[in-house]
Amino acid sequence: MELQDYSGDLVPNLRWQDFSKEALIRLLNESQRALIMMDGFWHTKVAEEFGIDKADAWGGEVWGTDYVKHMVPRIMKAMNISGNDVETYMKYLQVDPGLPLEMWDYRIDLKDKNHAVWTVDRCPSLLFMEREGKGREAVVCQQMEVEAIKGYARYFNPAIKVTPLKLPPRKGPDDLPHCQFEFRLEQ
Repeated sequence: MELQDYSGDLVPNLRWQDFSKEALIRLLNESQRALIMMDGFWHTKVAEEFGIDKADAWGGEVWGTDYVKHMVPRIMKAMNISGNDVETYMKYLQVDPGLPLEMWDYRIDLKDKNHAVWTVDRCPSLLFMEREGKGREAVVCQQMEVEAIKGYARYFNPAIKVTPLKLPPRKGPDDLPHCQFEFRLEQ
């Protein structure tokens, strides 16, 4: 049986293998969107209750420390990713549920196993913050995201040097890329 969706009768012993590849991709994309939206809902509630500074601090701790510690190893194991070089980190970024492939438009220029440039041409989080108009991209993009990306890099190899090449705020809507980072492991 290969279900294209779940519009039919209940399947008492349903397994993921019962769905088509296309159905699983749709579900994965929506699950990734749900994770990002849940983070936004959580951040908004914490900011309303305890203030934006506390929400930012806790968000940085959750994503930059707890998520890395608990989720990255699980995802790497599920996808059979191993290694401690820049290429391994880039492979992980491609499958990280917190960076949905269908939502972010990015490219990786892998120079060699120890050197890469990651360019984000469309970041929905940045677009949201720009529409919101509160200037939060200065804190989120220039501080929180940089620290989170460095935290992930440390997980893979503490010697990976992360250099932001371009960060928001942007000069205007045609100012691309949204951000760009260089990753280098010098041995």
